[in-house]
Amino acid sequence: MKRAVFFSIDETLTTNIASDSLKEHPQDVKVLPGVEIALNYYQNQEPSWLMIGISNQGDWESMDRDTDEPFKHLDRTITKMQHTLSLLSQLRAIYFCSHSEGINCWRVTHQGAVKISKYLKASELNLQEKYAFRKPGAGMIFLASLDYDIDLDLSWMVGNYPEDEGAARNAQIEFVRTENWIQRFL
Repeated sequence: MKRAVFFSIDETLTTNIASDSLKEHPQDVKVLPGVEIALNYYQNQEPSWLMIGISNQGDWESMDRDTDEPFKHLDRTITKMQHTLSLLSQLRAIYFCSHSEGINCWRVTHQGAVKISKYLKASELNLQEKYAFRKPGAGMIFLASLDYDIDLDLSWMVGNYPEDEGAARNAQIEFVRTENWIQRFL
């Protein structure tokens, strides 16, 4: 089994270039200072750490009054996550939950994207609130542990939102706040 570091994506590894996150282009993402150095550090350890992104994505119901179209589209979110993977090639995958109740999520890898609600291993999870895919549920962490043979006893999470800490607590893994983690690499 492998050890892993789970990362919240937004404002832990990346930030949006656009001032209005609802109108952002999928490639309006930049890597935060120190992140490349930090991920390379974990990749170069023996054995190396598996690094997985975990992200809640919202605002699917928000509508643009000018066009009567939703601000966020699934294909743009997948493109954004693929762009994030191209910027941070050390990440194996990014799991994101787009469903407000946390009953499905997507796994995005360098090879493509898969909707998890139809993924066979999702049936192994008991989707009580603790196991929901949307953070603070730990469903994305548990699913990644099944997908990549991760030992959660050896793993931990970095994030900056209460939902991140809740997901780590529900997965029973250690949690480190972004600002405490990144200071070591600045």
